[in-house]
Amino acid sequence: MQTLSFEQAWDRTIAPEDRQHIQHLFEKTSFENGVHFTLIREAINHKQETLVTVLIHNCEETPLILNDICIAYQNEVEQMCEFFSLPIQINPFTSMPWTFIFPEKPTMDCEPVYTIQQ
Repeated sequence: MQTLSFEQAWDRTIAPEDRQHIQHLFEKTSFENGVHFTLIREAINHKQETLVTVLIHNCEETPLILNDICIAYQNEVEQMCEFFSLPIQINPFTSMPWTFIFPEKPTMDCEPVYTIQQ
C-alpha cells in the first residue's frame, strides 16, 4: 500500500493548506508500478529559475535513489532537462513531495530518465 511521507524540513515548514492540497492529490492518485510524478505547481523565482513541485511516487519494492539523474519537465511551452540528486532516498511504496529547480538555462543535452508532465 502506498503511503505519503514528508522530508523532515518539509514536515516542519509546510503550510497547513499546502499539506491538505498535497494530501488531496495523493488520495486521488491511482498508483501503477514504477516511478511516477504528479505535478503540484510550477513557479518562476526571482532568478528566473523554474520551480517544479511534484509528488514523487515510488511504487516499487526498492528504495528510490536519485543521484545525478536527468529529469525533464514538459510544460505547455517547452521541455527542459537538468541533472538532479536528492539528498534522501524515497522508501518503497512511498510518495513524497519535492521541488526540482531548473535553472534559467537548463542543460538540454541529457537523455531524461524521468519526465514530469504539466
